[in-house]
Amino acid sequence: MQLHVLGSVRLYFDDKPVDLGSGRERELLTYLALAGRTPLPAAELANRLWASPPSTYRSTLHTYVTRLRRRLETAGIERTLLSHEDSGYRLGLEPEDIDWSRLERLREHAHALRRVDQHATARTLLREALRLRKDTPLAGLSGQWAARMRHTMEQVYQDVLSEWAELALASGETSEVLDVLDKALMLYPTNEVLHRLVLRTLRSVGRSADALVVYQRLKNRLAEDLGVDPSRETRREFEEILQTTKSNSGPRRPEEERGPTTVHTLDNLDREQKLFRGRESELLLLTSRLRDRPSSSPRVWAISGMAGVGKSSLAMRAAHQVKSDFPHARLTLDLRGSHGRLAPLTPTEAMTELLRLLRIPATHIPESLPEQVALWRAHTRSMRLLLVLDDAASSAQVAPLLPVGAESAVLITSRFQLTEINEVDHLPLGLPSPDESTEIFIAASGRPPRQMEADPLLEEVITRCGRLPLAMRLVATILRLSSPSWSLRSLLDRLSVGRGGLDAFRSGETDLARVFDLALRSVSDEARRAFLYLGLHPTRIMSGPIAAALISSDESAARDALAELVSACLIEEHRPDRFRLHTLLKDHASDIAARELPSDGISASRGRMYEVYLNRSLAADRALHPHRPGRDEVELEHQVPRWDRARAEAWFRGELPNLVTLIGVAQVSDHGSVMADLAHAIAEYLDVHGPWHIAPSLHERACREHRESDPARRSARGHFDLARALLRTGDFKRALHCNRIAREQWRKAGDGLGEAWAIAHRGQIRWRQGRYDLSLELLEQALERFETLTHRPGIVFALHNRGLCHVYTGASHQAVADFSDVARLLEGGGDPHMLANARINLADALNQLGFHREAWSLCESVLDLARKSGDGRREALAWANMGDLSLGRHDPEQAITCARQALVCLDRFHDQWTKTAVLSTLGSAHSMQGKSNKAQEYFQRCLRMRGFAPPNVTFDVHLGLAELEQDQDHPRESIEHLEHALGTATEHGLRKQRAQALYRLGQRHLDLGDGEKWRACLEEAAALYELLMAPEASVVRALLDTSLER
Repeated sequence: MQLHVLGSVRLYFDDKPVDLGSGRERELLTYLALAGRTPLPAAELANRLWASPPSTYRSTLHTYVTRLRRRLETAGIERTLLSHEDSGYRLGLEPEDIDWSRLERLREHAHALRRVDQHATARTLLREALRLRKDTPLAGLSGQWAARMRHTMEQVYQDVLSEWAELALASGETSEVLDVLDKALMLYPTNEVLHRLVLRTLRSVGRSADALVVYQRLKNRLAEDLGVDPSRETRREFEEILQTTKSNSGPRRPEEERGPTTVHTLDNLDREQKLFRGRESELLLLTSRLRDRPSSSPRVWAISGMAGVGKSSLAMRAAHQVKSDFPHARLTLDLRGSHGRLAPLTPTEAMTELLRLLRIPATHIPESLPEQVALWRAHTRSMRLLLVLDDAASSAQVAPLLPVGAESAVLITSRFQLTEINEVDHLPLGLPSPDESTEIFIAASGRPPRQMEADPLLEEVITRCGRLPLAMRLVATILRLSSPSWSLRSLLDRLSVGRGGLDAFRSGETDLARVFDLALRSVSDEARRAFLYLGLHPTRIMSGPIAAALISSDESAARDALAELVSACLIEEHRPDRFRLHTLLKDHASDIAARELPSDGISASRGRMYEVYLNRSLAADRALHPHRPGRDEVELEHQVPRWDRARAEAWFRGELPNLVTLIGVAQVSDHGSVMADLAHAIAEYLDVHGPWHIAPSLHERACREHRESDPARRSARGHFDLARALLRTGDFKRALHCNRIAREQWRKAGDGLGEAWAIAHRGQIRWRQGRYDLSLELLEQALERFETLTHRPGIVFALHNRGLCHVYTGASHQAVADFSDVARLLEGGGDPHMLANARINLADALNQLGFHREAWSLCESVLDLARKSGDGRREALAWANMGDLSLGRHDPEQAITCARQALVCLDRFHDQWTKTAVLSTLGSAHSMQGKSNKAQEYFQRCLRMRGFAPPNVTFDVHLGLAELEQDQDHPRESIEHLEHALGTATEHGLRKQRAQALYRLGQRHLDLGDGEKWRACLEEAAALYELLMAPEASVVRALLDTSLER
């Protein structure tokens, strides 16, 4: 992630721009980011956002925070990046993620290096810092704080600029110093330090007349803008220039009249490209290394990358920047590695051409390559030679051409990695950054930069070009050559039409599709065919086993083809055994594959891909979820490879997006059955980790496939998975319907285990609905069947859900017994997720019985395990329970802290049930603190999620609202909420909660003077407490007895 504030404020995630809007959300992000790790209080944020904060600034600020979080989430960034603590809001960006922080760090590091006389490295770091500024800092942000911060940033930048210029001038880089400072003086026309450096530089190169002009311009500007004269230091620099001018105006010596000795430099470099933009870090690396003076060998750099990425342009730009260091010869040679019409130069042809460039007569050039190499090395050994070998076809072509003189430097460009050449530094050239891409496109378009930057479609056009420099230049050239009526919208419309989308990338004789075809022509037929088969994958990123399966049934041959494609920069191995195609190359591969590959070959390739995905997903599923619900008799007999948990976790983390996409685009006619099995294989992982909202559509598609072709048992599995997914999204009616179909299909197949799973899951649905009586009855039936079949996963599932029913109905002792049995069955069973769930719910039951310390300890152990394993959902559950426990300890501050941590974790999921419980906890905690408005806000949010709130949570919310109304002296409204709470407890069989509601309702009636209703409520409450053997029974009885005595 990268935040740019040294210019227009922009945030990038995975190299993609994040839409921050143009209002307060952008300002909010900036203020929080520049605060570093220090939380900003709401009052301070308000002062920065508004000159005079409104009285309602807290609610307005909360709205902006919510909008910003939504924008971050839309871009794929976790909402937890923006968190809230007691001391304020905090943005979790690292200093390295912010260009301003990087600039400060680079400057500090440079200062440290200067103190130990490492001036060259310090100069390099300062130059890197200078490149971070793109425009006026914090452009578009208003307000006093932004203005002060902008002034600070500009001042620091000018200091960095002067420090760099001093070092560069000391090392003799006068040309670059003048080039940079000339531009700087336009930005800072009254900065005397920068002007003195310019004056000194001009004097050192004999341009005294130009220096006098610069001084006079500064003097006039200072008088006009500030009403002052130049400082003493500046005037002293001016006087030294005058002295130099006078001394140079005397009679000339005879040797001066003859003029300087002329050095004839051999130079055939292409002219420097005026529209070149970006690549600052790569240029810095190349130019600094090419200027090094090693003692024994030339400096050789090989720039490799995909077609169109800008290798030749970069090499030529670097060559022009360092050519003054190579006065004897600056030569470039096109080796024609991907010419199209002409074959690549042979080593002999290339060597002959280089010797001719050295002005060696043709009659003196030998015919044999070894003799040519000897002649070349003899002539260049003592030369300061800069050689650019462009578009190399192979290492064998290049190796004989390399000079041996220590004063020489070589730049090689190639679409191949050229790893076989010894003693060569390699620069794999990737795509330019988003900011650089913008610069490249705008420069090539010829349109006014500010107009282009303001167009919201610019980023979309650049994204459609895949940030590939050649593609961007082609499209921008269309804009440059078109009439002014053409807009970025016109370009987008053009980019959306055509074969594979590449028809639009054509201008004059340059055609991107043809460029890609030439790149493919440079590899073997096997590698080209492999490339086309990779185009059949639904995404552009895939693992090695999947790529190999697409290519061939012979894995060894497939791996060889992959290695050749990586070497040719047609695909990228961006992580070990994971491969990535550029988006435009992927389009091209898909397009050619559809036209050239035989239909049976395509079907076989996809079949192999599906098979590998399925087998590996089944193995990962079995390793991660040994107690998975719904695994029937036949599925248990199916043998899959044994994987460890780490491998299984890595598989699903890396491949889940591909799996979801694959199921969505699978060719049902050819591979519908495998697609349905894949949906089943990932069902449990989706149920445990989310995202839940995408699961129903996947399983619905699988069920349609089952209805058309599959036997009963597979149809049962599909409907069982769909029922579970629908339960997660709160669609109880459809969940029950699919559950019924699953049970019928398993009964039809004669699968008793599957039928038991359907019964158990129906019990879970009823528990979610708050129908605890029906749930217990179904779970008892399922438990009896599972015990008869001695099926441990089923026993665990039924006991666990029965324990949950007991927790919600106040039968805490039975709940403790059930969860303890579950934990005992799972100990050492290889299913830490299920064990964590059992411990969390056991903590809840222990808390009901008053064992708060033991409950807290269990939650802490689950929290620790969840954090170590990266299980965000269990971490959320642990925090939620700890918040509830903190309420029991009468510690509202800790309850709020825990509940907020739970919400941070839940933002990654769609677990609305847990979220309602957390909101209820927050409401109760704020009520304890006397913050009635805040408490009411949380309670009302919870009620708006009524469809997801469990009955006990709904009860707690109405109870909390009743207390708030009573505190505000609204007894009627308080009674209304208590009656809602009583109705919820009665409907769902919550006996302890019913007693609690009756007791409080009696108290309200007593406040209103209705003693008869008070007694009736307390009598019923006492009877319920006595039935539950709860300690509250004695308290209620004592109140009743006291009233009788009176």
